[in-house]
Amino acid sequence: MTRTTRRTHTRRLIAGVFTLASAAFAAAGQDYIPEPETGPKIVNMTKVGSKWEMRDAESGKLIMQERNCVPQTQGFAPEVQRDIEIRVQPSGYDMIVTFTNPTGVPKPAGSLYSGMFTLGPAITFFDFRYGSQPMPANFATFVGQHYNYPDSQYAPVWVITNGEYAVGVSLIYPMLEFQHDARMGLMNPTGSNSGEGGPGWGIAARISNRGTEPPEQRLPFESMIPPGQQRTYVLSVRVTNNPSEWTRTLLPYRKYFRKTFGGVTYRRDGRLLQPVVVAETSYLEPSNPMGFTWIASRRPDIFGWKPWAEALKQTPRDQIQMLWAPSGLYYERADENFPFQMTTHWQSSAKLATALDPTNGLKSAADAGVPLGLWWGRSIEVPDKWEPTSIVDFDPDNPDHRAAAFAEMDLAVQAGVTFVGLDTFNPGRTQVAKLYSWLHEMRVRYPKVKFIVEPNACDMLHTLAGSFISGWKDQTPPETPEGLYRVTAPHALADFLLPGHETFLGFRYNGYRQYFNIQPTPDLIEEDIRKFAAMGYTPVLFEDMSTAPPVPITRTWESTVPHDLRLSPAIYPLRGSPALAIGQSYRPAEPETAAKGSKGGGEGAGNDGGSGVSTIARVYGTKPTRQTEQQQQQGTAGSSVNTIVNSKSTSAPGSPVDALSSTTNGAGTAAQALERAGFFTALPSTAKSKAKVSSKPIKVVTSKSSEPTKTAGADGDQ
Repeated sequence: MTRTTRRTHTRRLIAGVFTLASAAFAAAGQDYIPEPETGPKIVNMTKVGSKWEMRDAESGKLIMQERNCVPQTQGFAPEVQRDIEIRVQPSGYDMIVTFTNPTGVPKPAGSLYSGMFTLGPAITFFDFRYGSQPMPANFATFVGQHYNYPDSQYAPVWVITNGEYAVGVSLIYPMLEFQHDARMGLMNPTGSNSGEGGPGWGIAARISNRGTEPPEQRLPFESMIPPGQQRTYVLSVRVTNNPSEWTRTLLPYRKYFRKTFGGVTYRRDGRLLQPVVVAETSYLEPSNPMGFTWIASRRPDIFGWKPWAEALKQTPRDQIQMLWAPSGLYYERADENFPFQMTTHWQSSAKLATALDPTNGLKSAADAGVPLGLWWGRSIEVPDKWEPTSIVDFDPDNPDHRAAAFAEMDLAVQAGVTFVGLDTFNPGRTQVAKLYSWLHEMRVRYPKVKFIVEPNACDMLHTLAGSFISGWKDQTPPETPEGLYRVTAPHALADFLLPGHETFLGFRYNGYRQYFNIQPTPDLIEEDIRKFAAMGYTPVLFEDMSTAPPVPITRTWESTVPHDLRLSPAIYPLRGSPALAIGQSYRPAEPETAAKGSKGGGEGAGNDGGSGVSTIARVYGTKPTRQTEQQQQQGTAGSSVNTIVNSKSTSAPGSPVDALSSTTNGAGTAAQALERAGFFTALPSTAKSKAKVSSKPIKVVTSKSSEPTKTAGADGDQ
């Protein structure tokens, strides 16, 4: 069998497996709907008139009350029919919504809602975009926040807490089959929102676009119901009266997620990741059209790759050396950097092609034991050429796109690369079901390569690759340096869903320098490394980390998840096909109940009214009753998703990073370029190197010079 034939066979096999997996899923029916649960009864659910209310089973305190400001659902096409069934559980309720399209053309579905939760005027919600960050919210000043899954939000869930209860809301649907996004959010509507317990909080799950929202608030991939078909969704609500165990409220979603996608399929590496720049926009000029740094002695287009390779060999072996812009930058189209062509551009000249030289190239550094990585710029944005005239979003079904991507990866592997950062691997460009299939295929094709997804991988992609979080917050000056840190807590949601995950936390010190005139000392750098590692993140600091000692990355899932709900961090095998990778035969037993001291619960909502939407209310063991739902208006929102942003800094003289600096009289040119680019001089390092080094530094820097990309703003849902 030829290599081309094997590629075609593999592609057809994987495509066929996903087709079979989808068919099997459809044949199984709606097996994502939660089963009846056992456990202590935490809440009581009753109907008062046409409205549902939820009360603490022991104290009778009101927790949720349906009010006219928020309906159970909204439909965005009048022709689409909605059937609603409420199934009461001991620890909450499940609202099962079926959208039916009787027409001959695709139609949008709509939104699902829960609330109003009377937790008081001051609550805390969790920002699951950047880990699991607790965020305070006050009813009087709060502006609704809605985030898109999967291109921003880690999972289609939302959690709110006060000092007495935690409420978790999960949206459950067959993601690989339906292939669309969802927008989860918290609302504090002011109209028709009064009663016992004061104003309430609502939680929304929008799955389609109205058509009137601004572009930044639209779902990139919405739910469109095919002609003559129907789709069923579940909004699961759970409550616990032990707020510190808020993950317990997301058990319905975890059960579905683990059944569908399994656990992590890689082993956490745990080594520090050292960013190393090869080309930088501040160096772009006619005499250096690819922007290579350290002009006098490190330009691979002039000297080949031997100087870089020799310097990389001096770096600590307990750190991953990740090269940014490894094939240079666009000059005429600088706004399109970083180039997709991370390796194929090496073939444009004999000097650049030495990257693959086993004696003098990057391959020689890898063969010497250097953990070598490349950051693949715009990894799912395919250009037509170097200095592109057009760039299109990557489509895994397009054979030309596939060939282009394989060409980049094949050369990377030939260069000895074992880590690849997937820049802008954003489900807002290519729908996540396709990205999941594509990433799995790359894992199968390149079994020795570990991938890192940026920005912030969603839960699906996190099963296959590490996730990169931009942990700095320096767009505006904070009151203290502590305000520069975006991430201050472990990623408890990832711990709950995917114990054993690897999440890389990046940090830059631009804000220290610009706002506080503080240079990052080796002591500060080491302190931050230890702080990030203690929270369970693999540190990625855009400074010289070569003198920092190895640090263990804390297994935070052993402390953030209630003991009776902890899953094994065992690695799920990545088989030769996705069906096997997400299959059942190798899955360890997983506790999915809220027993053992659980304090959780939550009951359901069901509005009545004149919209013609049918509602079935069911308490397990009782006879269903049918009601109708009232359509109303609802919530507001705002969201953003970050990208990697540029950190400009020089290396400390005499450090191992010094090994890639200029050694000739071109140093002045490099220094001038640094000054033009706004780089800040680092304080000299007094720590001793752990490895033999040459006299000049590897320059470390991050990737982009841009603010976080806004992907979703305030919704007019309220």
